[in-house]
Amino acid sequence: MKSLINFKTIIITTLIYFSISLHNLQAYDPIDRFTLSCGTEGKNSTDGQRIWTGDTNSKLLSSLQNNPTTTQKSSTNKIPYSTARLSHTIFNYSFPVTTGPKFLRLFFYPSTYTNGFNRHDASFTVISNGFTLLKDFNASLNADVEVSSKSIDF
Repeated sequence: MKSLINFKTIIITTLIYFSISLHNLQAYDPIDRFTLSCGTEGKNSTDGQRIWTGDTNSKLLSSLQNNPTTTQKSSTNKIPYSTARLSHTIFNYSFPVTTGPKFLRLFFYPSTYTNGFNRHDASFTVISNGFTLLKDFNASLNADVEVSSKSIDF
C-alpha cells in the first residue's frame, strides 16, 4: 500500500511540475523572417498577411553569369507555389541571420517542368552553418504520393 501512495505522489508531483512549466512557455517568435518566392521579382501577397519576396535580382540568391537559372510558371496561381527556380548546376541562397534557434519551412507543389528539366532527377541539399539538414532531397518523390502541396519544417 505504501508503494502505491509513493507512486501517486510521484505522479501528482510530476503533473504539477509540468503544468507550471507549460504555463510559462511562450510561442516561438522569430527575429529573422525570410519568405522567399523562387522565380519571382519584388514583393507579392495572396492572403494579405504573409508577404513573399522574389529571389530574382535578390541579394539572397548567389548565382553567377556562368551558372544560369531559369524560372517557370506552375499550374497554380497561389504564392509561393506559382513559380520555381530551375538550374542544371548548383546555385546558393545565403541568409543573414542572428544567433539563436531558427525555424525553417520549405514549400513544394507538384508540377511538370519544360526546357529539359526532369522533376524525377531534380534534387537539392540544405546546409546551415556546416550542418546538413537535407541531402539530395527530391520533392517530386513526395509530390507524386501526395497530390496537394507539401511543406517541410525543421
